[in-house]
Amino acid sequence: IQLSVPTGVPFYLSCPVDSHHASYKWEYNQKSIPCQQTQSECLLLIPAMTNDMYGNYKCTSNELDYTRIVKEYNLFYSHFNDASNDAFKLRAQD
Repeated sequence: IQLSVPTGVPFYLSCPVDSHHASYKWEYNQKSIPCQQTQSECLLLIPAMTNDMYGNYKCTSNELDYTRIVKEYNLFYSHFNDASNDAFKLRAQD
């Protein structure tokens, strides 16, 4: 999924939790990021987008010896004049 995101805004990515027996995490720049897990979603909370946060994000699940990519996003820069407005929030889903 390609997403255009302005800098300086709060943002979050979500992926569905299909199995409560699996462990979920986000991967970005070959680093593992724990998710904020709700009963139905694995969330990656970004308080404010910065230039070094653009790129590919993968939500993966691991259960026993099986790992799969549940959701994948490519975040890229978008110019938005009111990015400093704290009321502006984005949410990525599907």
